[in-house]
Parts: sequence; C-alpha cells; structure tokens
Amino acid sequence: MLGFLFVLGLDTGGFQQIILKIAQEYELSYSRMSGLVTVKCISNFLCILVFGPISDRIGKKYILLCASGIFSGGCILAACTHTFLFTATAIIVIGMAFGICEGLSSAVLADAFPDQRERMLNLSQGLFSAGAVSGPLLVTAVMRGAGVDWRREFYILAVLMAVLFVLLLVVPVPGYVQAAEKAVRKENEKKAFGGIPVKIIGVLFCAMLLYSGMENGLGYFIDTFFVHQYDAAQLSTFALSGMWLAMFLSRLICASSKGKHECVVLWSLTILIFLSIGLILAKASMSAMLICVLFGAAFGPVWPMLISFSVREAPAYSGTITSWMAAGSSIGASVFPLLMGSAADLLGDIRYAAGVLLVLAISAVVVFGFYLMKRENIRV
Repeated sequence: MLGFLFVLGLDTGGFQQIILKIAQEYELSYSRMSGLVTVKCISNFLCILVFGPISDRIGKKYILLCASGIFSGGCILAACTHTFLFTATAIIVIGMAFGICEGLSSAVLADAFPDQRERMLNLSQGLFSAGAVSGPLLVTAVMRGAGVDWRREFYILAVLMAVLFVLLLVVPVPGYVQAAEKAVRKENEKKAFGGIPVKIIGVLFCAMLLYSGMENGLGYFIDTFFVHQYDAAQLSTFALSGMWLAMFLSRLICASSKGKHECVVLWSLTILIFLSIGLILAKASMSAMLICVLFGAAFGPVWPMLISFSVREAPAYSGTITSWMAAGSSIGASVFPLLMGSAADLLGDIRYAAGVLLVLAISAVVVFGFYLMKRENIRV
C-alpha cells in the first residue's frame, strides 16, 4: 500500500510539473490548463464514490487490482498520444484509477492497523509526499535528454504501477470486520447509511474539500506562478519539490507523535491563512519559494488526519467512508484550481489566484472549528 501511494505521489508531483508544458504545447489558456486538472479530479471522485462502497462488500483487493491495471493503461495512452483530445482522455482514465487506488490504499491500512490508524495514515501520506517530491525532479531529469518531452514520465509510471499490480496478486489484504461482527454489520446494512454518522462525517467532508482546494490549487499553479509572476522558471521545480519535501517531513513527524491531533490540524489550517497572505504580498522569487516550502509543512498533517478522524467514527465501513472523503478531496481539487485559473484570466494577474487560497484557508478554519465544537452533538 505504501508503494501504491508513492507511485500516486510521483504522478501528482510530476503532473504538477508538466501541466504548463502541456498547456504550452497545445496553446491552452489558464482556464483550459486548469480544466485538465478538473477533468482528472472529476473522474477521480466519481469512480471512488461508486467503487468505495462496493469494496466493503466484495473486497478491496479486487478493486485495487482493476484500478492499478487501468492506471497503467491510461499512462501508456498518455505517453503515446500527440493530440489534445487523446491527452485529455488519458488524463481522465488516470484520474479514474487514481482516486480508487489512493482511497482504498488508505482504507486497507486503516483496516490492518486499527490501533495505529493516525500513525499509519500519516506514514502512508508521507510516502505519497515522497513520491510527489521525486516527481518534479524525475520530470526535470528526464526532459533534459535530447528529444525527450513530458510524455516519458507516463511510461515510467505505467511500469511502476504494473509492478505493484503483480505484487498485489500475491499479497493477502486483511479486512476490518471479523466473523463475529458480520451479523451486526448485515443488520446495519438494512438501514440507510446504517452505522455511519453522516452529519459529523459531512463536516469533515467539507473541511477536506476546502483543504484539497488549497493543496492542489497551489501545487498546480506553482510552475505558472514562478514563470509568469517572477520570470524564474528555474525556481519552480525547487519550490514544488520543496513543498512536497516539507509535507513529507511533516507527515513523518506526525506519524511518530502522540499529541492531540485535532489541535495539530487546527493550527496547520490557521498557519495557512498567514502563508496565503505572505504569498500574495511576496515581491521576490526567493521569498515566494520559501513560502511554498512552509505551505508544504502546514499541509502535511491535514489530509491523513481528516481521513483518520472520519474512519474512526465507523471503522467497519472504511471503504465507504474513505471513498466519501476522497471524493471531497477530488471535488476540491477539481473546482478550486479551475476557479484560480479563471480568476487569473479575468483579472489579468496570476497573483489573484493566490487570493483564492486565502479565502479557502479562512473557510477551512471555520469549518474545522465547527467540527471541534460540535463533534459530540452532531452524531447521527
């Protein structure tokens, strides 16, 4: 499962690095460029919403095997195409498999380590971040070769995911529900959302949506921001990899901590408000690069902690709940980068895209604060 998340991180970091290259090749506007991110994320959350609950019934391993095969196929298509239509189609196919692999990998870890859920999910997202750190560096190294463009990255991803497919065939995947619990589970399934506290998970869903909008919005606009705002294309790779490296370290630290995790998330979201203001006001490219790195450190604990908080409400339905939360993450990742691109196009300044981050950060603090105050009173 950690291998799955590392490869997904490679895809995320690499795609964030090449999105501008794709836009330049096909002569896309900011809005159409961010639209590629949107279609990938829409296919992401639609598939995980469908197959997450199914995985609780038929087993997560079978769904993961299918998703990893589809991911490899989408990468091969992206590597071979030279038209915008087929490139967009390949990105949609990759997005379909991406959401399933990320959501169910997290769910499997939650099932296998119920007493160490926060630690394992932070560790898993640490591996995701490690992959995302490596993605931009891999793309930069690959594209230095003569005649090599952004498509070579997808060949590498296809091979790595194919290896994981083979490994998964021989690895047993444990489930959370034990034999003695099956009768209770079956009875609960007769009820609408039986056993799942929908209201409290709904609040966490909203927090995830806002957080993901920030993480993906910044990640997909870093390259564009440094090229067009600072004329410092050479720093964009360091800013993006630095953001993911800080996220990786932050998640590793949280994986080993035993503190009050809710407070960690609240402080992280609050720090994002000040970092957003700093990015809007930054005049020098080096200052902006440092702020991007600090963004990564603040981002680190939020995603895995929100997943953990939601799964602990009904661990027997980990596949369903992680699918809902992954869908929230994908919706945020699809809507807000598009909004940032539209803001930059309409107002004629890429800096306005950073203003969207500030609004998202303030909203996320409000929503998560509501969760902290009301979590004992809003359970179904």
